[in-house]
Amino acid sequence: MLVLPAAAQDLVFSHPLSASMYTNPAFAGAFGRYHASVAARSPFMATANIGYAVYADGDVAVPSWNSGIGVYAMNDRYAGGAFQTTSFGLAYAYAFRVSEQLEVRPALQAVFHLQQRNPQSWLFPDRVGGGGVLTYPNNGTSESRVDFAAGVLLSHPAFQAGAAVQHIGATAGDSLWVYRNQPLKLTAHARVPITLAGTGGLLPLQEWMALENVALSPYAKYIYQGDYQYLIAGAALRSGGLVAGIAVKAPLQNATYLGMLSVGVESLSLKMGYSFDFLATGGDLRGWNSGSHELFLHYSFGDTNDQPRRHTGKRGRTLNPSCGCPY
Repeated sequence: MLVLPAAAQDLVFSHPLSASMYTNPAFAGAFGRYHASVAARSPFMATANIGYAVYADGDVAVPSWNSGIGVYAMNDRYAGGAFQTTSFGLAYAYAFRVSEQLEVRPALQAVFHLQQRNPQSWLFPDRVGGGGVLTYPNNGTSESRVDFAAGVLLSHPAFQAGAAVQHIGATAGDSLWVYRNQPLKLTAHARVPITLAGTGGLLPLQEWMALENVALSPYAKYIYQGDYQYLIAGAALRSGGLVAGIAVKAPLQNATYLGMLSVGVESLSLKMGYSFDFLATGGDLRGWNSGSHELFLHYSFGDTNDQPRRHTGKRGRTLNPSCGCPY
């Protein structure tokens, strides 16, 4: 029997607003009284049916108990259907104030995974366009498991930052067919909303900018998992309800660099957008990878101002639509 070694890593969503609770369980209850979102990512579009991922989550904030509860579901299908993972996560976050403006949200999460392998028609990248398909005498297998995650989120009118540890209690697999759990994943992320024009804007820009409501949001995300490291860094410019962004996505284990362009619309309750990843330099995927497409939709309603906070009696504040943190 041929046993092929493999190193596995989780799917990486590029846009900072995509798959919030998949990124960090501390986002549970952080967006508003009620919140729901969906996202979809379809990589390697030059080749039919290589892979896709669909994601949905929902959460509720309970200000009277300083708490947030959230759930998410995701289906990740790749390698032409040879591998498929379906995950369900349940998260609980507790918010407390360090100061009048700084809120800290530690969180715990349990995640159920169903992993399926269907290797009958596995299409290798080096055979794309050549018509070659390798078929293995294996009807596929299915395994289920539960692992855990922990995270923390810091929210301030001037910044938002967080960190998460995922796949706690899991062990890495050592081959494609003897496949166990994902290696431990560490994630760190940050956003800094900067109002350029409008209420609280920078005074030197107020005099010459034609638009009254302009904000810039630099952001960064770092992911470490097994043999893989990713750094995503970029910025989004918001004017009124329109948003456009640019970012660089760099797998640090090799000299491959991807660019990302994004557009969207935002209001206090609704955020929706599209982003496109493209190979900028390096790598050996040219000619069969035309880029990755990502769509997301956020909807939050019922401001946390609706209820007083437990213990402190202080009321919540309006959320900044550029980053999800309070004004």
